[in-house]
Amino acid sequence: MPMSSSAKRKILVLSIYVVCALFGRVAAQEKACTVHHEGKYFDLTALKSSKDYHLTGTDDEIFPINVCQGVKTETFGVHDSTIADDQVAAFVRRGHGDFVIGKVNTTLSVYNKRPRMVLSGGSKCKSATGGDLDIRASTVIDFICDAGVFGPGQPRLVAAFPPGNDKIACGYYIEWRTHYACPISEGGFIWSLFVFISVTVLTLLTAYTVLGTLYNRYVLQLRGIDQIPQFSIESMRYHSSEAIDWLKDIAAGLDIPGSTRPGPGAYARAPSSNARAAPNPYSHQAQSGSGIGIPVHDEEASMGFARPQAGRKPETNPVSHQSQVIAETQAAQQQQQQQQQQQRTGESLSFGASNNSTLAPLPPPPQLMTRPAPTKLEVREATPAEREFMLGEDEEDEEDEDEEEEEDDDSEEDTPREESPPQGPNANPTPPSKP
Repeated sequence: MPMSSSAKRKILVLSIYVVCALFGRVAAQEKACTVHHEGKYFDLTALKSSKDYHLTGTDDEIFPINVCQGVKTETFGVHDSTIADDQVAAFVRRGHGDFVIGKVNTTLSVYNKRPRMVLSGGSKCKSATGGDLDIRASTVIDFICDAGVFGPGQPRLVAAFPPGNDKIACGYYIEWRTHYACPISEGGFIWSLFVFISVTVLTLLTAYTVLGTLYNRYVLQLRGIDQIPQFSIESMRYHSSEAIDWLKDIAAGLDIPGSTRPGPGAYARAPSSNARAAPNPYSHQAQSGSGIGIPVHDEEASMGFARPQAGRKPETNPVSHQSQVIAETQAAQQQQQQQQQQQRTGESLSFGASNNSTLAPLPPPPQLMTRPAPTKLEVREATPAEREFMLGEDEEDEEDEDEEEEEDDDSEEDTPREESPPQGPNANPTPPSKP
Protein backbone atom coordinates (compact mmCIF):
# COMPACT_ATOMS: atom_id res chain seq x y z
CA MET A 1 0.00 0.00 0.00
CA PRO A 2 1.55 3.32 -0.99
CA MET A 3 2.28 5.80 1.79
CA SER A 4 0.18 8.95 1.84
CA SER A 5 1.67 12.43 1.59
CA SER A 6 0.70 13.28 5.18
CA ALA A 7 2.50 10.20 6.50
CA LYS A 8 5.58 11.10 4.50
CA ARG A 9 5.45 14.63 5.90
CA LYS A 10 5.22 13.32 9.48
CA ILE A 11 8.18 11.00 8.95
CA LEU A 12 10.22 13.86 7.51
CA VAL A 13 9.39 16.15 10.44
CA LEU A 14 10.22 13.39 12.93
CA SER A 15 13.54 12.73 11.23
CA ILE A 16 14.44 16.42 11.36
CA TYR A 17 13.50 16.54 15.04
CA VAL A 18 15.66 13.53 15.85
CA VAL A 19 18.63 14.97 13.96
CA CYS A 20 18.27 18.33 15.72
CA ALA A 21 17.99 16.63 19.10
CA LEU A 22 21.12 14.58 18.49
CA PHE A 23 22.98 17.63 17.25
CA GLY A 24 21.91 19.65 20.31
CA ARG A 25 23.00 16.86 22.63
CA VAL A 26 26.40 16.64 21.00
CA ALA A 27 26.77 20.43 21.07
CA ALA A 28 25.76 20.55 24.75
CA GLN A 29 28.58 18.22 25.74
CA GLU A 30 31.76 20.10 26.57
CA LYS A 31 34.91 19.23 24.72
CA ALA A 32 38.02 18.24 26.59
CA CYS A 33 39.72 21.20 28.32
CA THR A 34 36.91 23.61 27.35
CA VAL A 35 34.13 25.26 29.33
CA HIS A 36 31.23 27.67 28.79
CA HIS A 37 30.42 30.20 31.48
CA GLU A 38 28.02 33.15 31.31
CA GLY A 39 28.25 33.37 27.55
CA LYS A 40 32.03 33.10 27.51
CA TYR A 41 34.04 30.25 26.09
CA PHE A 42 37.40 29.06 27.43
CA ASP A 43 39.64 26.63 25.57
CA LEU A 44 42.95 25.37 27.00
CA THR A 45 43.71 22.67 24.44
CA ALA A 46 46.52 24.84 23.03
CA LEU A 47 48.49 24.28 26.25
CA LYS A 48 49.10 20.65 25.34
CA SER A 49 52.80 20.27 24.75
CA SER A 50 55.19 17.59 23.55
CA LYS A 51 57.57 18.71 26.31
CA ASP A 52 56.66 19.07 29.98
CA TYR A 53 56.46 22.41 31.74
CA HIS A 54 58.51 22.88 34.92
CA LEU A 55 57.21 24.76 37.92
CA THR A 56 58.91 27.89 39.15
CA GLY A 57 58.93 29.06 42.77
CA THR A 58 60.17 25.77 44.21
CA ASP A 59 63.53 24.39 45.25
CA ASP A 60 62.90 21.03 43.63
CA GLU A 61 64.91 20.59 40.46
CA ILE A 62 62.48 18.16 38.84
CA PHE A 63 58.84 19.25 39.01
CA PRO A 64 57.24 18.45 35.61
CA ILE A 65 53.62 19.19 34.74
CA ASN A 66 51.44 18.98 31.64
CA VAL A 67 47.89 20.02 30.74
CA CYS A 68 45.07 17.85 29.38
CA GLN A 69 47.48 14.91 28.98
CA GLY A 70 50.07 12.91 30.87
CA VAL A 71 53.63 14.04 31.45
CA LYS A 72 56.32 13.09 28.94
CA THR A 73 59.01 12.66 31.61
CA GLU A 74 59.50 9.07 32.73
CA THR A 75 58.51 8.44 36.35
CA PHE A 76 60.65 6.56 38.86
CA GLY A 77 59.68 4.67 42.00
CA VAL A 78 55.91 5.25 41.96
CA HIS A 79 54.83 2.37 44.16
CA ASP A 80 51.09 2.66 43.56
CA SER A 81 49.14 0.22 41.41
CA THR A 82 46.20 2.61 41.08
CA ILE A 83 48.25 5.15 39.13
CA ALA A 84 49.26 4.31 35.56
CA ASP A 85 52.19 6.03 33.89
CA ASP A 86 49.99 7.75 31.27
CA GLN A 87 47.68 9.13 34.00
CA VAL A 88 50.33 11.18 35.78
CA ALA A 89 49.57 14.88 35.23
CA ALA A 90 52.38 16.21 37.50
CA PHE A 91 54.87 14.87 40.03
CA VAL A 92 57.77 15.96 42.17
CA ARG A 93 60.93 13.89 42.48
CA ARG A 94 61.91 13.01 46.05
CA GLY A 95 64.64 10.90 47.58
CA HIS A 96 62.67 7.63 47.80
CA GLY A 97 60.85 7.99 44.45
CA ASP A 98 58.51 10.24 42.51
CA PHE A 99 55.51 11.70 44.31
CA VAL A 100 52.47 12.14 42.05
CA ILE A 101 50.47 15.28 42.88
CA GLY A 102 47.49 14.53 40.63
CA LYS A 103 46.09 12.49 37.77
CA VAL A 104 45.12 13.75 34.31
CA ASN A 105 41.87 15.76 34.27
CA THR A 106 40.28 17.36 31.20
CA THR A 107 37.31 18.97 32.97
CA LEU A 108 37.44 22.70 33.60
CA SER A 109 35.46 24.85 35.99
CA VAL A 110 35.23 28.63 36.33
CA TYR A 111 36.03 30.31 39.65
CA ASN A 112 36.15 34.07 40.02
CA LYS A 113 35.88 34.39 36.20
CA ARG A 114 38.98 32.25 35.76
CA PRO A 115 39.19 28.75 34.34
CA ARG A 116 40.31 26.27 36.97
CA MET A 117 41.60 22.71 36.75
CA VAL A 118 41.73 20.34 39.73
CA LEU A 119 44.15 17.40 39.70
CA SER A 120 43.31 14.77 42.29
CA GLY A 121 43.96 11.08 43.04
CA GLY A 122 47.73 11.41 43.41
CA SER A 123 50.06 9.46 45.66
CA LYS A 124 49.20 8.84 49.30
CA CYS A 125 50.23 11.63 51.63
CA LYS A 126 53.03 11.03 54.14
CA SER A 127 52.86 11.76 57.84
CA ALA A 128 55.59 13.51 59.80
CA THR A 129 56.81 10.13 61.00
CA GLY A 130 56.98 8.78 57.41
CA GLY A 131 53.86 6.63 57.40
CA ASP A 132 51.19 6.60 54.69
CA LEU A 133 47.89 8.38 55.21
CA ASP A 134 44.53 7.67 53.65
CA ILE A 135 44.62 11.04 51.94
CA ARG A 136 45.87 11.38 48.40
CA ALA A 137 47.70 14.36 46.95
CA SER A 138 45.84 16.94 44.87
CA THR A 139 46.61 20.17 43.00
CA VAL A 140 44.57 23.23 42.05
CA ILE A 141 45.62 25.22 38.94
CA ASP A 142 44.12 28.66 38.30
CA PHE A 143 44.66 29.96 34.79
CA ILE A 144 44.90 33.77 34.66
CA CYS A 145 44.12 35.67 31.47
CA ASP A 146 47.13 37.79 30.53
CA ALA A 147 47.14 39.12 26.97
CA GLY A 148 50.69 40.41 27.43
CA VAL A 149 52.09 36.89 27.68
CA PHE A 150 52.93 35.65 24.21
CA GLY A 151 52.96 31.88 24.19
CA PRO A 152 51.82 29.30 26.70
CA GLY A 153 53.40 31.05 29.68
CA GLN A 154 54.96 29.39 32.72
CA PRO A 155 53.24 27.77 35.75
CA ARG A 156 54.27 29.09 39.17
CA LEU A 157 53.90 27.36 42.53
CA VAL A 158 52.11 29.67 44.98
CA ALA A 159 51.65 27.49 48.05
CA ALA A 160 52.11 23.93 49.30
CA PHE A 161 50.17 22.30 52.19
CA PRO A 162 51.00 21.60 54.93
CA PRO A 163 53.42 24.52 54.85
CA GLY A 164 56.92 24.46 56.27
CA ASN A 165 58.00 20.98 55.17
CA ASP A 166 58.25 20.21 51.47
CA LYS A 167 58.98 16.54 52.17
CA ILE A 168 55.47 15.90 53.48
CA ALA A 169 53.57 18.47 51.33
CA CYS A 170 50.42 16.91 49.90
CA GLY A 171 48.41 19.82 48.49
CA TYR A 172 49.58 22.38 45.91
CA TYR A 173 48.21 25.63 44.54
CA ILE A 174 49.52 26.79 41.12
CA GLU A 175 48.88 29.94 39.07
CA TRP A 176 49.39 29.97 35.32
CA ARG A 177 49.41 33.26 33.42
CA THR A 178 48.75 32.88 29.68
CA HIS A 179 46.70 34.49 26.93
CA TYR A 180 45.10 31.11 26.28
CA ALA A 181 43.09 31.65 29.49
CA CYS A 182 41.25 34.60 27.94
CA PRO A 183 37.70 33.95 26.71
CA ILE A 184 37.30 33.50 22.97
CA SER A 185 34.42 33.14 20.52
CA GLU A 186 33.22 29.64 19.80
CA GLY A 187 33.41 28.53 16.21
CA GLY A 188 30.47 26.17 16.18
CA PHE A 189 29.63 23.24 13.95
CA ILE A 190 28.36 25.30 11.01
CA TRP A 191 31.44 27.51 10.96
CA SER A 192 33.74 24.48 11.17
CA LEU A 193 31.87 22.81 8.32
CA PHE A 194 32.11 25.98 6.24
CA VAL A 195 35.85 26.26 6.88
CA PHE A 196 36.37 22.60 5.98
CA ILE A 197 34.42 22.91 2.72
CA SER A 198 36.21 26.15 1.81
CA VAL A 199 39.64 24.68 2.41
CA THR A 200 38.74 21.56 0.42
CA VAL A 201 37.40 23.56 -2.54
CA LEU A 202 40.41 25.89 -2.56
CA THR A 203 42.77 22.93 -2.44
CA LEU A 204 41.03 21.22 -5.35
CA LEU A 205 40.95 24.43 -7.40
CA THR A 206 44.63 25.04 -6.77
CA ALA A 207 45.53 21.50 -7.77
CA TYR A 208 43.32 21.75 -10.87
CA THR A 209 44.89 25.07 -11.90
CA VAL A 210 48.46 23.86 -11.44
CA LEU A 211 47.98 20.49 -13.13
CA GLY A 212 45.86 21.97 -15.93
CA THR A 213 48.46 24.64 -16.64
CA LEU A 214 51.24 22.06 -16.79
CA TYR A 215 49.14 19.86 -19.09
CA ASN A 216 48.29 22.72 -21.46
CA ARG A 217 51.88 23.95 -21.54
CA TYR A 218 53.83 20.71 -22.02
CA VAL A 219 51.24 18.49 -23.74
CA LEU A 220 49.21 20.93 -25.85
CA GLN A 221 52.16 23.34 -26.28
CA LEU A 222 50.09 26.39 -25.35
CA ARG A 223 51.64 29.63 -24.19
CA GLY A 224 50.50 32.80 -22.48
CA ILE A 225 46.96 33.09 -21.19
CA ASP A 226 45.89 30.11 -23.30
CA GLN A 227 47.74 27.72 -21.01
CA ILE A 228 45.53 28.61 -18.03
CA PRO A 229 42.71 26.02 -17.83
CA GLN A 230 39.09 27.05 -18.10
CA PHE A 231 36.95 26.63 -15.02
CA SER A 232 33.91 24.67 -16.09
CA ILE A 233 32.39 21.41 -14.94
CA GLU A 234 32.85 19.71 -18.30
CA SER A 235 36.49 20.77 -18.58
CA MET A 236 37.13 19.60 -15.01
CA ARG A 237 35.60 16.23 -15.83
CA TYR A 238 37.69 15.99 -18.97
CA HIS A 239 40.95 16.91 -17.22
CA SER A 240 40.13 14.55 -14.34
CA SER A 241 39.62 11.64 -16.74
CA GLU A 242 42.83 12.58 -18.56
CA ALA A 243 44.73 12.66 -15.28
CA ILE A 244 43.32 9.27 -14.27
CA ASP A 245 44.30 7.79 -17.63
CA TRP A 246 47.76 9.32 -17.29
CA LEU A 247 48.18 7.79 -13.83
CA LYS A 248 46.98 4.44 -15.18
CA ASP A 249 49.57 4.62 -17.95
CA ILE A 250 52.29 5.38 -15.41
CA ALA A 251 51.14 2.52 -13.20
CA ALA A 252 51.07 0.22 -16.22
CA GLY A 253 54.67 1.14 -17.02
CA LEU A 254 55.88 0.26 -13.53
CA ASP A 255 57.16 -3.22 -12.78
CA ILE A 256 54.79 -4.05 -9.94
CA PRO A 257 55.14 -7.59 -8.54
CA GLY A 258 51.99 -9.64 -8.99
CA SER A 259 50.53 -7.39 -11.68
CA THR A 260 48.69 -8.99 -14.59
CA ARG A 261 49.74 -6.57 -17.27
CA PRO A 262 51.00 -8.17 -20.52
CA GLY A 263 54.52 -6.77 -20.25
CA PRO A 264 56.59 -3.75 -21.05
CA GLY A 265 55.45 -1.88 -24.10
CA ALA A 266 51.99 -3.46 -24.14
CA TYR A 267 48.68 -1.91 -23.28
CA ALA A 268 47.24 -2.54 -19.84
CA ARG A 269 43.84 -2.73 -21.47
CA ALA A 270 42.72 -3.09 -25.06
CA PRO A 271 41.87 0.22 -26.68
CA SER A 272 38.29 0.57 -27.71
CA SER A 273 37.46 0.41 -31.40
CA ASN A 274 35.29 3.51 -31.18
CA ALA A 275 38.10 5.65 -29.79
CA ARG A 276 39.36 8.31 -32.12
CA ALA A 277 42.25 10.69 -31.76
CA ALA A 278 41.07 14.20 -31.12
CA PRO A 279 42.47 17.27 -29.43
CA ASN A 280 41.28 18.50 -26.08
CA PRO A 281 37.72 19.72 -26.84
CA TYR A 282 37.93 22.33 -24.07
CA SER A 283 41.32 23.75 -24.96
CA HIS A 284 41.95 27.05 -26.72
CA GLN A 285 43.31 25.18 -29.73
CA ALA A 286 40.06 23.28 -30.30
CA GLN A 287 37.87 26.31 -29.62
CA SER A 288 39.77 28.59 -31.97
CA GLY A 289 39.54 25.93 -34.69
CA SER A 290 35.88 25.17 -34.12
CA GLY A 291 34.93 27.04 -37.26
CA ILE A 292 37.46 25.40 -39.61
CA GLY A 293 36.13 21.90 -39.85
CA ILE A 294 36.60 20.34 -36.43
CA PRO A 295 33.65 18.00 -35.86
CA VAL A 296 31.50 18.05 -32.76
CA HIS A 297 31.53 14.75 -30.91
CA ASP A 298 28.32 12.94 -30.20
CA GLU A 299 29.09 12.66 -26.50
CA GLU A 300 29.44 16.42 -26.30
CA ALA A 301 26.04 16.92 -27.90
CA SER A 302 24.49 14.36 -25.58
CA MET A 303 25.84 16.20 -22.53
CA GLY A 304 24.43 19.48 -23.79
CA PHE A 305 27.83 21.09 -24.21
CA ALA A 306 27.91 23.94 -26.73
CA ARG A 307 31.35 24.72 -28.02
CA PRO A 308 32.01 28.47 -28.08
CA GLN A 309 32.65 29.81 -31.56
CA ALA A 310 35.55 31.98 -32.49
CA GLY A 311 34.74 35.63 -31.89
CA ARG A 312 36.68 37.09 -34.83
CA LYS A 313 38.93 36.08 -37.68
CA PRO A 314 42.65 36.68 -37.51
CA GLU A 315 43.63 39.80 -39.42
CA THR A 316 46.94 41.28 -40.44
CA ASN A 317 48.03 44.89 -40.36
CA PRO A 318 46.48 46.49 -43.50
CA VAL A 319 49.45 48.84 -43.95
CA SER A 320 52.18 46.29 -43.35
CA HIS A 321 54.50 44.99 -46.05
CA GLN A 322 52.95 41.56 -45.78
CA SER A 323 49.45 42.93 -46.47
CA GLN A 324 50.71 44.91 -49.46
CA VAL A 325 52.48 41.89 -50.93
CA ILE A 326 49.34 39.79 -50.46
CA ALA A 327 47.22 42.49 -52.13
CA GLU A 328 49.61 42.74 -55.08
CA THR A 329 49.64 38.96 -55.47
CA GLN A 330 45.85 38.80 -55.41
CA ALA A 331 45.60 41.64 -57.96
CA ALA A 332 48.08 39.87 -60.27
CA GLN A 333 46.11 36.63 -59.96
CA GLN A 334 42.85 38.42 -60.75
CA GLN A 335 44.45 40.14 -63.75
CA GLN A 336 45.79 36.83 -65.03
CA GLN A 337 42.37 35.22 -64.61
CA GLN A 338 40.72 38.09 -66.48
CA GLN A 339 43.23 37.79 -69.33
CA GLN A 340 42.64 34.06 -69.58
CA GLN A 341 38.89 34.60 -69.52
CA GLN A 342 39.11 37.26 -72.23
CA GLN A 343 41.29 35.01 -74.35
CA ARG A 344 38.77 32.21 -74.04
CA THR A 345 35.97 34.65 -74.85
CA GLY A 346 37.84 35.97 -77.93
CA GLU A 347 38.50 32.46 -79.19
CA SER A 348 34.86 31.50 -78.82
CA LEU A 349 33.74 34.69 -80.56
CA SER A 350 36.19 34.23 -83.46
CA PHE A 351 34.98 30.68 -83.87
CA GLY A 352 31.38 31.89 -83.91
CA ALA A 353 32.23 34.66 -86.43
CA SER A 354 33.75 32.15 -88.82
CA ASN A 355 30.56 30.14 -88.69
CA ASN A 356 28.23 33.11 -88.96
CA SER A 357 29.54 36.05 -91.02
CA THR A 358 26.45 38.15 -90.34
CA LEU A 359 27.53 38.79 -86.74
CA ALA A 360 28.88 42.27 -86.09
CA PRO A 361 32.51 42.51 -85.05
CA LEU A 362 33.06 42.79 -81.35
CA PRO A 363 34.66 45.89 -79.91
CA PRO A 364 38.23 45.53 -78.73
CA PRO A 365 38.63 44.45 -75.11
CA PRO A 366 39.02 47.25 -72.65
CA GLN A 367 42.47 48.08 -71.45
CA LEU A 368 43.39 46.15 -68.41
CA MET A 369 45.88 48.61 -67.16
CA THR A 370 44.66 52.16 -66.89
CA ARG A 371 47.14 54.90 -67.46
CA PRO A 372 48.07 56.71 -64.35
CA ALA A 373 46.57 60.15 -64.15
CA PRO A 374 49.17 62.90 -64.51
CA THR A 375 50.08 64.41 -61.29
CA LYS A 376 49.03 68.00 -60.91
CA LEU A 377 51.74 70.23 -59.59
CA GLU A 378 50.65 72.60 -56.95
CA VAL A 379 51.68 76.24 -57.71
CA ARG A 380 51.74 78.61 -54.86
CA GLU A 381 51.85 82.37 -54.99
CA ALA A 382 55.16 84.16 -54.53
CA THR A 383 55.85 85.77 -51.24
CA PRO A 384 56.35 89.57 -51.06
CA ALA A 385 60.09 89.14 -50.59
CA GLU A 386 60.33 86.90 -53.66
CA ARG A 387 58.15 89.27 -55.71
CA GLU A 388 60.28 92.28 -54.74
CA PHE A 389 63.44 90.40 -55.57
CA MET A 390 62.16 89.36 -59.01
CA LEU A 391 60.80 92.83 -59.87
CA GLY A 392 64.07 94.41 -58.84
CA GLU A 393 65.95 92.27 -61.35
CA ASP A 394 63.46 93.15 -64.13
CA GLU A 395 63.87 96.89 -63.50
CA GLU A 396 67.63 96.61 -63.60
CA ASP A 397 67.41 94.73 -66.92
CA GLU A 398 65.14 97.42 -68.38
CA GLU A 399 67.48 100.21 -67.27
CA ASP A 400 70.44 98.41 -68.86
CA GLU A 401 68.53 98.02 -72.14
CA ASP A 402 67.56 101.74 -72.14
CA GLU A 403 71.15 102.78 -71.61
CA GLU A 404 72.34 100.56 -74.46
CA GLU A 405 69.73 102.02 -76.82
CA GLU A 406 70.75 105.58 -75.93
CA GLU A 407 74.38 104.78 -76.59
CA ASP A 408 73.49 103.32 -79.99
CA ASP A 409 71.52 106.45 -80.88
CA ASP A 410 74.40 108.71 -79.92
CA SER A 411 76.85 106.73 -81.98
CA GLU A 412 74.61 106.94 -85.05
CA GLU A 413 74.28 110.69 -84.69
CA ASP A 414 78.03 111.21 -84.50
CA THR A 415 78.73 109.19 -87.66
CA PRO A 416 78.54 111.46 -90.91
CA ARG A 417 76.34 110.36 -93.75
CA GLU A 418 77.65 110.41 -97.43
CA GLU A 419 75.30 111.59 -100.12
CA SER A 420 75.21 109.44 -103.23
CA PRO A 421 75.22 111.24 -106.65
CA PRO A 422 72.18 110.98 -108.78
CA GLN A 423 72.26 108.25 -111.29
CA GLY A 424 70.40 107.66 -114.45
CA PRO A 425 68.43 104.70 -115.18
CA ASN A 426 71.16 103.22 -117.40
CA ALA A 427 74.15 104.55 -115.56
CA ASN A 428 76.39 102.13 -113.88
CA PRO A 429 76.78 102.83 -110.25
CA THR A 430 80.30 103.62 -109.28
CA PRO A 431 81.52 102.58 -105.96
CA PRO A 432 82.48 105.35 -103.64
CA SER A 433 86.10 106.20 -103.47
CA LYS A 434 87.97 105.20 -100.49
CA PRO A 435 89.17 108.05 -98.34
